[in-house]
Amino acid sequence: MKLQIINVVWGEKYINTFLDLSLPTQLSSGNLRELSEKPDYIIYTNESGKEQIKSSRIYQSLEASASVNFKLIKIASGKCPFKILLESHSNAIKEANRKNAPMVFLSPDCILSTGVFTYCEQALIRGTRLIAVCSSRMSLEAYQEVVQEKKANNQEGIVAWSPQELAVTTIKNLHYRAKCLMMSEGNIGGHPSHMYWKL
Repeated sequence: MKLQIINVVWGEKYINTFLDLSLPTQLSSGNLRELSEKPDYIIYTNESGKEQIKSSRIYQSLEASASVNFKLIKIASGKCPFKILLESHSNAIKEANRKNAPMVFLSPDCILSTGVFTYCEQALIRGTRLIAVCSSRMSLEAYQEVVQEKKANNQEGIVAWSPQELAVTTIKNLHYRAKCLMMSEGNIGGHPSHMYWKL
Protein backbone atom coordinates (compact mmCIF):
# COMPACT_ATOMS: atom_id res chain seq x y z
CA MET A 1 0.00 0.00 0.00
CA LYS A 2 1.82 3.07 -1.28
CA LEU A 3 1.39 6.19 0.82
CA GLN A 4 1.11 9.61 -0.80
CA ILE A 5 2.82 11.99 1.64
CA ILE A 6 1.92 15.62 0.99
CA ASN A 7 3.87 18.67 2.14
CA VAL A 8 3.29 22.26 1.04
CA VAL A 9 6.17 24.62 1.82
CA TRP A 10 7.71 27.78 0.39
CA GLY A 11 9.85 30.67 1.62
CA GLU A 12 13.48 30.31 2.66
CA LYS A 13 12.86 30.47 6.41
CA TYR A 14 9.99 27.97 6.43
CA ILE A 15 11.90 25.59 4.15
CA ASN A 16 14.84 25.74 6.56
CA THR A 17 12.47 24.73 9.36
CA PHE A 18 11.27 21.81 7.24
CA LEU A 19 14.80 20.67 6.37
CA ASP A 20 16.45 21.24 9.75
CA LEU A 21 13.70 20.31 12.22
CA SER A 22 10.85 18.35 10.63
CA LEU A 23 12.44 16.11 8.00
CA PRO A 24 15.10 14.66 10.38
CA THR A 25 12.28 13.19 12.51
CA GLN A 26 10.54 11.71 9.46
CA LEU A 27 13.66 9.65 8.76
CA SER A 28 13.79 8.14 12.26
CA SER A 29 12.95 4.52 13.05
CA GLY A 30 9.45 3.36 12.17
CA ASN A 31 8.98 6.15 9.68
CA LEU A 32 9.86 6.69 5.99
CA ARG A 33 12.70 4.18 5.80
CA GLU A 34 10.71 1.30 7.27
CA LEU A 35 7.52 1.37 5.22
CA SER A 36 6.85 -1.86 3.34
CA GLU A 37 6.64 0.07 0.06
CA LYS A 38 8.58 3.21 -0.82
CA PRO A 39 6.09 6.10 -0.51
CA ASP A 40 5.50 8.97 -2.89
CA TYR A 41 6.67 12.16 -1.15
CA ILE A 42 5.00 15.07 -2.92
CA ILE A 43 6.30 18.58 -2.21
CA TYR A 44 4.35 21.62 -3.38
CA THR A 45 6.72 24.57 -3.61
CA ASN A 46 8.00 27.22 -6.00
CA GLU A 47 11.11 27.03 -8.19
CA SER A 48 13.46 28.60 -5.64
CA GLY A 49 12.05 26.32 -2.95
CA LYS A 50 12.73 23.27 -5.08
CA GLU A 51 16.35 24.32 -5.56
CA GLN A 52 16.81 25.01 -1.85
CA ILE A 53 15.43 21.59 -0.90
CA LYS A 54 17.37 19.65 -3.54
CA SER A 55 20.65 21.32 -2.59
CA SER A 56 20.31 20.44 1.10
CA ARG A 57 22.35 17.66 2.68
CA ILE A 58 19.34 15.80 4.05
CA TYR A 59 17.61 15.65 0.65
CA GLN A 60 19.74 12.66 -0.34
CA SER A 61 18.38 10.73 2.65
CA LEU A 62 14.82 11.67 1.71
CA GLU A 63 15.36 10.59 -1.89
CA ALA A 64 16.75 7.24 -0.71
CA SER A 65 13.64 6.68 1.41
CA ALA A 66 10.87 7.94 -0.87
CA SER A 67 10.01 8.74 -4.48
CA VAL A 68 10.18 12.53 -4.34
CA ASN A 69 7.95 14.52 -6.68
CA PHE A 70 7.96 18.32 -6.82
CA LYS A 71 4.81 20.19 -7.81
CA LEU A 72 5.64 23.77 -8.71
CA ILE A 73 3.22 26.43 -7.51
CA LYS A 74 3.03 30.17 -8.12
CA ILE A 75 3.25 32.37 -5.06
CA ALA A 76 1.45 35.52 -6.15
CA SER A 77 2.17 38.64 -4.12
CA GLY A 78 -0.72 39.44 -1.80
CA LYS A 79 -2.42 36.06 -2.22
CA CYS A 80 -3.62 34.48 1.02
CA PRO A 81 -1.16 31.73 2.05
CA PHE A 82 -4.03 29.54 3.25
CA LYS A 83 -5.64 29.72 -0.18
CA ILE A 84 -2.38 28.46 -1.73
CA LEU A 85 -2.29 25.67 0.86
CA LEU A 86 -5.91 24.64 0.22
CA GLU A 87 -5.46 24.70 -3.55
CA SER A 88 -2.39 22.47 -3.23
CA HIS A 89 -4.20 20.03 -0.93
CA SER A 90 -7.18 19.94 -3.28
CA ASN A 91 -4.89 19.10 -6.18
CA ALA A 92 -3.21 16.36 -4.12
CA ILE A 93 -6.56 14.81 -3.20
CA LYS A 94 -7.67 14.68 -6.84
CA GLU A 95 -4.42 13.00 -7.90
CA ALA A 96 -4.54 10.47 -5.06
CA ASN A 97 -8.18 9.66 -5.82
CA ARG A 98 -7.25 8.79 -9.39
CA LYS A 99 -4.73 6.29 -7.99
CA ASN A 100 -6.99 5.18 -5.11
CA ALA A 101 -3.99 5.93 -2.89
CA PRO A 102 -3.96 6.74 0.85
CA MET A 103 -2.72 10.22 1.78
CA VAL A 104 -0.77 11.67 4.68
CA PHE A 105 -0.91 15.47 5.02
CA LEU A 106 2.00 17.04 6.87
CA SER A 107 2.87 20.58 7.82
CA PRO A 108 6.48 21.65 7.16
CA ASP A 109 7.13 22.26 10.85
CA CYS A 110 5.61 19.08 12.29
CA ILE A 111 7.82 17.02 14.59
CA LEU A 112 7.13 13.26 14.49
CA SER A 113 7.93 10.62 17.05
CA THR A 114 9.29 7.24 16.01
CA GLY A 115 6.85 4.80 14.42
CA VAL A 116 4.29 7.27 13.05
CA PHE A 117 4.35 6.21 9.39
CA THR A 118 4.51 2.47 10.10
CA TYR A 119 1.57 2.91 12.51
CA CYS A 120 -0.41 4.59 9.73
CA GLU A 121 0.50 1.83 7.30
CA GLN A 122 -0.63 -0.90 9.70
CA ALA A 123 -3.85 0.98 10.43
CA LEU A 124 -4.61 1.12 6.71
CA ILE A 125 -3.99 -2.62 6.39
CA ARG A 126 -6.50 -3.17 9.22
CA GLY A 127 -9.08 -1.18 7.24
CA THR A 128 -8.89 2.18 8.98
CA ARG A 129 -10.23 4.90 6.68
CA LEU A 130 -9.15 8.04 8.54
CA ILE A 131 -6.55 8.97 11.14
CA ALA A 132 -7.01 12.51 12.47
CA VAL A 133 -4.39 13.92 14.82
CA CYS A 134 -4.72 16.91 17.11
CA SER A 135 -1.30 18.08 18.15
CA SER A 136 0.03 20.79 20.38
CA ARG A 137 2.39 23.58 19.38
CA MET A 138 5.93 23.81 20.70
CA SER A 139 8.05 26.93 20.87
CA LEU A 140 10.33 26.96 17.82
CA GLU A 141 13.16 28.64 19.72
CA ALA A 142 12.94 26.17 22.60
CA TYR A 143 12.86 23.19 20.24
CA GLN A 144 15.90 24.43 18.35
CA GLU A 145 17.81 24.32 21.63
CA VAL A 146 16.65 20.92 22.92
CA VAL A 147 17.15 19.16 19.57
CA GLN A 148 20.83 20.08 19.20
CA GLU A 149 22.06 17.23 21.39
CA LYS A 150 20.04 14.66 19.44
CA LYS A 151 21.37 15.94 16.12
CA ALA A 152 24.94 15.87 17.42
CA ASN A 153 24.56 12.18 18.27
CA ASN A 154 23.71 11.16 14.70
CA GLN A 155 26.05 11.70 11.76
CA GLU A 156 23.17 11.72 9.27
CA GLY A 157 21.38 14.39 11.28
CA ILE A 158 18.42 12.11 11.98
CA VAL A 159 16.41 12.95 15.10
CA ALA A 160 14.55 10.20 16.97
CA TRP A 161 11.93 11.00 19.61
CA SER A 162 10.01 8.26 21.41
CA PRO A 163 6.29 9.17 21.67
CA GLN A 164 6.49 9.72 25.43
CA GLU A 165 9.72 11.71 25.22
CA LEU A 166 8.29 14.01 22.55
CA ALA A 167 5.05 14.53 24.49
CA VAL A 168 6.95 15.50 27.66
CA THR A 169 9.30 17.81 25.72
CA THR A 170 6.33 19.50 24.05
CA ILE A 171 4.50 20.16 27.32
CA LYS A 172 7.68 21.61 28.83
CA ASN A 173 8.21 23.93 25.85
CA LEU A 174 4.74 24.99 24.76
CA HIS A 175 4.29 27.76 22.22
CA TYR A 176 2.74 30.80 23.87
CA ARG A 177 -0.47 30.31 21.87
CA ALA A 178 -0.67 26.69 22.99
CA LYS A 179 -0.56 27.67 26.65
CA CYS A 180 -4.20 28.77 26.46
CA LEU A 181 -5.04 25.09 25.85
CA MET A 182 -3.94 24.17 29.38
CA MET A 183 -6.67 23.92 32.01
CA SER A 184 -5.43 25.44 35.27
CA GLU A 185 -7.49 25.80 38.45
CA GLY A 186 -10.70 25.35 36.49
CA ASN A 187 -9.93 28.20 34.11
CA ILE A 188 -8.76 28.38 30.53
CA GLY A 189 -7.30 31.42 28.82
CA GLY A 190 -9.26 31.64 25.58
CA HIS A 191 -11.47 29.77 23.12
CA PRO A 192 -9.28 26.82 22.13
CA SER A 193 -9.96 24.19 19.49
CA HIS A 194 -9.06 21.52 22.07
CA MET A 195 -7.95 21.46 25.70
CA TYR A 196 -5.28 19.78 27.83
CA TRP A 197 -5.01 19.40 31.57
CA LYS A 198 -2.50 17.80 33.92
CA LEU A 199 -3.26 14.28 35.19
